[in-house]
Amino acid sequence: FRGVELSYSNSPLVSGNTITNMKTSTLLTSPAGIDLGAGVIGGTITRNNISGVHNTNTSGYGAYGINFSSTTATTNVTVSNNFISDIKTLNYSSTSTAFNAFGIRITGGTNLKLYYNTVNMYDTVTGGTAAGFSAALLVTSTSVTGLDVRNNNFVNRQRFAVSGSFAYAVYLSSTSISFGTINYNNYGGSGNGGTTTF
Repeated sequence: FRGVELSYSNSPLVSGNTITNMKTSTLLTSPAGIDLGAGVIGGTITRNNISGVHNTNTSGYGAYGINFSSTTATTNVTVSNNFISDIKTLNYSSTSTAFNAFGIRITGGTNLKLYYNTVNMYDTVTGGTAAGFSAALLVTSTSVTGLDVRNNNFVNRQRFAVSGSFAYAVYLSSTSISFGTINYNNYGGSGNGGTTTF
């Protein structure tokens, strides 16, 4: 389920919303505070407060603050001045870019702009039996081009109960993923294997 869901929309403005307490242990889906699907052209996602997005389904599934969920025709969207915190799943997979917790998750889109956002991942992840991972910012595909990331705070202090887990500030799923611009961001982490991976 979604707090706000957009697709095939020209120049949408999503601003000033508080999206919180989206928690499930049974639904066969990955909740997202704001989900941008196919065909979102232009537009601004700004000054939203997203917190308490949890998925503790033992069959997997993820939890996302802001999610770019489609590789189809989404371009020139600005995500700015949002505060994202308390995004959490359980210990399920140390490799899945879907079935884990991600503050901002980008699977597709061109010329996306991330400015002045704060993502704060924290708390202890206790459920489940396999190693897990999480990331404040995740980019999953080389189809993401022209990504402009400036003046953000990406912090991940999650601690996992299962050894072999990782808490990333930024995680790119391929070494072939590149940014148009990435400057003046702050990265922090003290969770399991806390690190920034480019």
